[in-house]
Amino acid sequence: LVGLPVLLKARWAVFLGVLSGLLVAPVVLTQYDRTTAAAVGISMGLTWLVSAWLVFAMTEQSRRLKGMAVTDSLTGAFNRRYLELQVVRSLRDWERYNRTASLLLLDIDHFKRINDRFGHGVGDAVLTRLVGLIQQRLRKVDIVCRYGGEEFALLLNETSASMARHVGEELRRVVERGKILPEGSLTISVGVCDVTLARDSEHWFSLADAALYEAKRNGRNRVEQAPVLSEPTAIISRALPHWR
Repeated sequence: LVGLPVLLKARWAVFLGVLSGLLVAPVVLTQYDRTTAAAVGISMGLTWLVSAWLVFAMTEQSRRLKGMAVTDSLTGAFNRRYLELQVVRSLRDWERYNRTASLLLLDIDHFKRINDRFGHGVGDAVLTRLVGLIQQRLRKVDIVCRYGGEEFALLLNETSASMARHVGEELRRVVERGKILPEGSLTISVGVCDVTLARDSEHWFSLADAALYEAKRNGRNRVEQAPVLSEPTAIISRALPHWR
């Protein structure tokens, strides 16, 4: 009975606990006088309730800790560690089952200016609102991760490069039209790469990052797709501060 909250959820555990108590009650009542039987019954009930609550509390705590290990505390999006695990899984699914997937790297344009103008509190709120806006537009099977400070990654399962670019364009328009900033519009740049171009997870990230760099270099507030012949060396010589 102690393990029932874990195996069958709390509601079913309580139901089966009460049922078991009713089945045992006739035996207890026939073996002891009423006072002793009542004491035994109360002791058994309290023991089960306390034990069940402890197991349930430990299970909930374990679930919360597991969630904290894979999520970003500020935005609620998954973190980079979780993303890397899922990217490896998508690569394996592509190699074994030909299941396509696309990786989108998304970066907020001129985020430093937002922090300088409105303060870091508003900057944090912008990140949280952006994640919420993205999650509303994606499917449950898609993954949104905070990849860096103001950079996010989207892993779209069963999605080709052309479909992923369409999603990127839709998100770009939604963010630009959304009232995320206290004043003015927020814009994002997006780099898109599908799994068919990647040799491994590091290469896949490099291709998507190179596409994001092209979006920044070509004026920001746009979506760029990794070309078939892209190489990860294309991003090695870039200077990060000048375009962020």
